[in-house]
Amino acid sequence: MTVRPPPPPPPLPPLDGGATPLPSFDEALPSFDAGTPLPAAAVGPALPAGGGLPTSRPPPPLPSPPALRSPPPPPPLPRIPSVPPSMPPPAPALSPPATPAPRAPSAPPLSPAPASAPTQPLATGSSAPPGARVGGSTPAPAPPKPARSSAPPQPRRGVPVWLAILAFGLGAAVGLLIAPRGVAGRGARPVTADSAATASSARSTRSAATAPAKRTVEELASAGDEDALATLNGVSPADLTLVQSLALSRGEVASRLAELAAIGEKLKANPEAADDPATLRELLKLARDPQTTIPAQELIAAQGRASTTDLLFEIWTGVTTRDPTTILAERLVLSNAVRKHASPALAVALALRDVQDCEEATALIAKAAEVGDRRSVRALVRLNSNRGCGDGAREDCFPCLRTVEARRALATAAANAQRRDPPRF
Repeated sequence: MTVRPPPPPPPLPPLDGGATPLPSFDEALPSFDAGTPLPAAAVGPALPAGGGLPTSRPPPPLPSPPALRSPPPPPPLPRIPSVPPSMPPPAPALSPPATPAPRAPSAPPLSPAPASAPTQPLATGSSAPPGARVGGSTPAPAPPKPARSSAPPQPRRGVPVWLAILAFGLGAAVGLLIAPRGVAGRGARPVTADSAATASSARSTRSAATAPAKRTVEELASAGDEDALATLNGVSPADLTLVQSLALSRGEVASRLAELAAIGEKLKANPEAADDPATLRELLKLARDPQTTIPAQELIAAQGRASTTDLLFEIWTGVTTRDPTTILAERLVLSNAVRKHASPALAVALALRDVQDCEEATALIAKAAEVGDRRSVRALVRLNSNRGCGDGAREDCFPCLRTVEARRALATAAANAQRRDPPRF
């Protein structure tokens, strides 16, 4: 929007001779005589009848300014309730309580402004109190407000946390001390006939519930019970159920293990019983059984006697088949822990099986002639062969034994060993 400038003023009339001459001062003012009264318009309003100058009305009193209000005080801190002994202590505050902000000092109330003093009396001639309103009523002075303290309020403090914890601990201790006494102080209820009968029936019910259930014939047979095994053995194989057949086999194994355990207790009480032929026969039977061979051979090897070592050699070489039973017996016999307990005849037989040197073989032939038995005959026959070494096993392993004297000594040792019987089991 464009602001337009005001129009220029009209040009002044020229001051040359063609203009109208201005009137003089005398012509402009009218002339008045002394006795001519002035017009009312020139004089102004008439004075009051009572005389004196008119007075002006007093100004109305100024309104009192509103009093300054201080900000409201902050709410007081919550008081920590006292903790009873049966309740856990409250968790301590992690952060300190907020400090209330100090209040602003309250300003003193302003007193009402005094009314201005009258400057002239009233026109009616009556006096009025200063500050009177037109209507004639006098305003009541404002009541003074009570002064507020400018000091900040003191925060309320509750129960300290450590005091609450201490009270809780003392209460718990007192409760523990009082509880047993209260229970002990109660009078025992008299035992009546009905309560005694009820307790007896309850005990009998519990004993009946806890008593083991009756075992079946199959379960007894599986545990190795002789009567149960005899019962199942009396049943025809065609009439045996699957459970009965398995129970019968398990019972037989359990019976043999129990027999082996009994032999072990006997040998533990009397180690000399290991030389008893009857005991050795029982051990051999249990060692031949695939179900009990491992614990049986373990018991035999643990005796550390010449008779038990001969028994292990019989388990090894007494059959032509090679099975887990013979493999275990071979390992035990060739071990140094068991071999050192071998008899002289068995020691010669084991040495002849392993000999590789010609001079050592000559010494073993002489010893076999003295103490050897039939267990050494096969090894002596091997020494009489002139083959078995070199490429294709076509060379002689013991060329020193091909002399006449050596052949005669070898033949004598084999004949003597053949005449001696090994231990029989």
